[in-house]
Amino acid sequence: RLTGLAVEQKVTSAIQYVSAERSITADAVQGHGERTLADYGLAPAVDGENYERKELNLLTAPAVPADADVLLVLSPRSDFPAQDAEKLRAWLAAGGRALFLLDVQARADAMPNLAGLLKTYGVEAGNRMVVEPDPNHAAYGNPLFLVPVQESHEILAPLQAKKYPILMPFAQPVAALELRRRALKIETLLRSTEISIAKQGTGEEVRMRREPGDPLGPFPLAVAV
Repeated sequence: RLTGLAVEQKVTSAIQYVSAERSITADAVQGHGERTLADYGLAPAVDGENYERKELNLLTAPAVPADADVLLVLSPRSDFPAQDAEKLRAWLAAGGRALFLLDVQARADAMPNLAGLLKTYGVEAGNRMVVEPDPNHAAYGNPLFLVPVQESHEILAPLQAKKYPILMPFAQPVAALELRRRALKIETLLRSTEISIAKQGTGEEVRMRREPGDPLGPFPLAVAV
């Protein structure tokens, strides 16, 4: 089922290292135009897996709660104020875990504070959209609906064991920065094919053919740090 697939991809894989001896909390960050698990149609499935689902408004919370197991940052539409970014930075530096889902179509403006937080961990979300000409990796014949290549990784093992495909509409590339801390280990989870193209623009306005200046794949689409 698509719902079950999405839950495993976006939630279970992000918290699989957390102890299951107690109720596991998944705190969805709010206050910056984020989507919710309900927006994705995932709330009932997450509840059915016995996760404790919470919301966290960083605009009013003095810090990330100590009992939070994983934070969900789901397609924010506006940048994090510097204070909110620092709250996330402090929590992650203390060993916290987070899942970031970024939507190039949802971002109306640049997000320097959120981008700076991601750069702390050696990654940068591109502002292009990936076009996939390979029909074996494009769903419904739409080169903007990617069925990415799954790399071998323990996070993806549950999906691969069940032979689940993953659908990523309107995907954007994620780049590992060359200048980053040596201790950081960045592993590609999902990528496009070698003939994919990164295009400027969003949605259906994107031209499907490669033009001068368009980078050629493969492009990482999801990474683990």
